Amino acid sequence: MKRLWPRLLLAAYTIFMLVITLCILGSSNTAINLMPFRSMMHDIRVGGQSFVVNFCGNFFAFMPFGFLLPLASARRIRPWHALVIVGGFSLAIETCQYLFAGRTADIDDVILDGLGGLAGYLVVRPFLGRNYLAPEIQDSSNVA
Repeated sequence: MKRLWPRLLLAAYTIFMLVITLCILGSSNTAINLMPFRSMMHDIRVGGQSFVVNFCGNFFAFMPFGFLLPLASARRIRPWHALVIVGGFSLAIETCQYLFAGRTADIDDVILDGLGGLAGYLVVRPFLGRNYLAPEIQDSSNVA
């Protein structure tokens, strides 16, 4: 029950990100980039709005997932869990963007989103304690 608010926030943020990425934001061109770091290097060279939208937008938009995952989960979440879960969610979004929304799918977005989720996890991790377990699990282990 102590995880209700983090779970609700995680569900709400997931829905928010799905609406933003699949329905609101985007372009009208359908393309796919499977070469890692190609669009990142282009954005670094060009700079400006493209850099801010791609790097900062993707990275910071997915930080709340990494932040909320260990708070919402009944199991211990490790850094690689956060990276895989957020990266997997991002991969699903990119696939849907390409297949159903007629938009660009970019492996660099998946990389930046996963790293953003990992960064969110690393921000909250010091506050969770070394052996962080769900309160429900800790309470049931103390029952005699």
